[in-house]
Amino acid sequence: MTNAHNPLGASPDLRASEEMLKSWLQHRMDHGFGYELAFEGNRLAGICGARRDL
Repeated sequence: MTNAHNPLGASPDLRASEEMLKSWLQHRMDHGFGYELAFEGNRLAGICGARRDL
C-alpha cells in the first residue's frame, strides 16, 4: 500500500505524480541530495530521504 504513512495521501493522478517526480529530480540536481528508493530485498518498500523546503 503506497502512501500509508503520507499525511498528504496519494497523488490525484498521473500528471501530478510526474510533476512531483520532476521536482524531486530538480531538487537533487540543485542541492546534491534528495529522496531515495528503499528496498526490502528485491521489493520496493517506499521512499526515504530529505529535501530542502522553504
